[in-house]
Amino acid sequence: GEDHMGGRSAQGKTATTSRGGSSSEDPVSLLLQSASKTGVRLMNDTIFGGVFEDGWLGLKLGDKPQQIDMKAKALILATGARDVPRVFENNDLPGIMSASAAFRLLDECGVSLGRRGAILGMTNRGVRLARLLKEKGASVVILDESSPSKYSEYHEAASKQVDRIILGVTSMKANGGSRLRSLTVGTMDRRIDLDVDFLCYASKRAPRLEVQ
Repeated sequence: GEDHMGGRSAQGKTATTSRGGSSSEDPVSLLLQSASKTGVRLMNDTIFGGVFEDGWLGLKLGDKPQQIDMKAKALILATGARDVPRVFENNDLPGIMSASAAFRLLDECGVSLGRRGAILGMTNRGVRLARLLKEKGASVVILDESSPSKYSEYHEAASKQVDRIILGVTSMKANGGSRLRSLTVGTMDRRIDLDVDFLCYASKRAPRLEVQ
């Protein structure tokens, strides 16, 4: 489980707070402050054991040996979402990862993903990851399946934060032996060879149904 509040909202905090803002201004801190003011009790470091008969919940707090029981009138599971892996040739090469994995490596572990990377997905999450990678000194290309005819002010703003944007992607092939060395990208009218050493997919997400 996570050892901090916020889930994916906390990811990319380096990029979010590096432009002059303090950590207290990030969305997670503001949400926690608002919740506390309304009387919401936050129970960090809690293991959720399950839901039992008549709506009883089994909880274990921190290192305490005993389990406590709590009865709730309503139960809301907000377990978040996960990145959906993309299927293409050689998509299992080392260096290809989800946006969640990339955020964790960068933010929590301080690990460099590489010098030249690609992000699949012109999403807010993908652009935020691209900005963080640029701050770490990597060159970044964003790939997206949307048509070039859909180019908008959003794309224009994003283009200023990355080295290149390629729209209309229809196919991909990862190349390399022991790890990703390059990417062959197909669009509606051409084939593009990209010299990259990592790829992050940030285009689609699915609900995380399990309780951890």
